[in-house]
Amino acid sequence: MNRRQFLTSITALTIAPRALSRAARITSAGVQLVSVREQIGPDPEPMISALSNLGFSEIEVWVPASGAPTAADLRRAMDKHGVSSPSRHWSPRDVGPGNLDRVLAECKVLGNKFLVVAALDRKSTRLN
Repeated sequence: MNRRQFLTSITALTIAPRALSRAARITSAGVQLVSVREQIGPDPEPMISALSNLGFSEIEVWVPASGAPTAADLRRAMDKHGVSSPSRHWSPRDVGPGNLDRVLAECKVLGNKFLVVAALDRKSTRLN
C-alpha cells in the first residue's frame, strides 16, 4: 500500500462511521398489538399508554374476534398518547366478501395507510 492509498483508507475510515450513524438514526419505533394480545383487554388506553411510555410511536392494530376494543376506542387512546397506526392487521375472513366496506371504514378511523393480511387460507387462494 502506498502513501496515497493509506491516506485515502484512513480518511474513509474516519468519515464513514459518522455518515453511517447519521443515516441509521431511527425516527420512530412501532409494535404489533398482536404481541400484547393477552394484556390489551377491552380498554386499550392502559396498553397504549404503556407502549408510548416505552418509546413506541406507531402500532399495527390487531383486534380480537370479540371486536373489543373498537376502532374509535383505539383512536381515542392513540390520540391521547401521541401514537399513530400506519397499518392494520386483518385475518382473511375479515376482508372476505361483504366485509370490505367495514374494513376500510375502520382503517379510515384509525388513520391506516396499509391493510395487512398475514396469510390466506387455501380456499381464498383458488383461481376458479
